[in-house]
This record gives sequence, structure tokens and C-alpha cells, in this order.
Amino acid sequence: IKFENQPIRGDITFTKKDTTTNTPMANTVFEISSINSSYTENIGKNGGAVIVMTDGKAVMNSDSNDAKFMSNVANGNGGALFVNIGGSVEMTGYQFESNKGNQGAAVYVQKDAKLAELTDVVMTGNQATNGGAIYCNGTLTVSESEFKLNQSKSEGGAIYANEGSIVTVTECDFEENK
Repeated sequence: IKFENQPIRGDITFTKKDTTTNTPMANTVFEISSINSSYTENIGKNGGAVIVMTDGKAVMNSDSNDAKFMSNVANGNGGALFVNIGGSVEMTGYQFESNKGNQGAAVYVQKDAKLAELTDVVMTGNQATNGGAIYCNGTLTVSESEFKLNQSKSEGGAIYANEGSIVTVTECDFEENK
């Protein structure tokens, strides 16, 4: 599915899509304003549910915190969301729960991504080799968010910031991340 310069109003549901050989959601620009959008049990190479491609921009907002990325799997990086080189994402009010990936079970931010800004997100029970919830190779801002029970097999129970990354965390709660 490809969204180009199309604002989407309303709820979206992606469930049980196997995209290991195709891009789950490639884009140049897209905006999603929703209350109950869900991305559940999707599988992909990178970005189990959503990939923000080079020069792409995703603006995803939910007013109720009922929008979810749940039980998505990436065989590579970014179990739920992968932000590619030159891509940007602005996200408010989403939940990331029980996602799995090699690097960044919920979110993977590629080196030289333009922007990754997450506000009022809840990340719970995600599992990765590094970066139980988020793996950052670029620039990331996270504010007013919660990180609970995320697990890394190696480093960064909640957030792993690779050398040279710029990560800003403001007013966030961290509980029992390993």
C-alpha cells in the first residue's frame, strides 16, 4: 500500500500482513489523524507495520491513545516502525505493545533520518536484541511518554542510542526496562 500526498482522516487497520518481501507502507508524504487506528500482527523485513521511506514524511496523530502498533515483527530492524534515511515521522498518542525486531522492537531510526519526534507514546513489552523499545542511529526527540517492561538481549532496555546519535528525552517515565 502506498500513500502519496494523501491525508487520511479516520481509522486504519492493518492486521496479519506478511510483507517480508514488499514494503508495508512506502510513502512520500502522508498524514493520519485517527482515534483507533491499529497495526497488529504484521511481519516485515524492516518495519513490521510501517516504513517511512527516503524523503517521506509521516504525521500520525491520535487524540485518545487508542491507536496501536501491537505484536508486529521485523526480521530486521524496527518491529513496528522503520524511519529510513531522509525520512521523518511525527507521532502523537500511539501505543506500541509486544513488538519484536533485531534492533528497535517498536521503532528504528536510521542514520540521517530527517526527524523522529514521538509525543505521548506508550511503549510496553517490546523485545529486541538492542533497543527494547527504540533503536536510534540518527536524531530522536521523545516527550511525555512511558516506557514499561521493554527488553533488550544486549543493550538499551528502553532506548539504545548509537554513537553519534542525538536523542532528547523530556518528561518520560521508565519502569522495569531491561
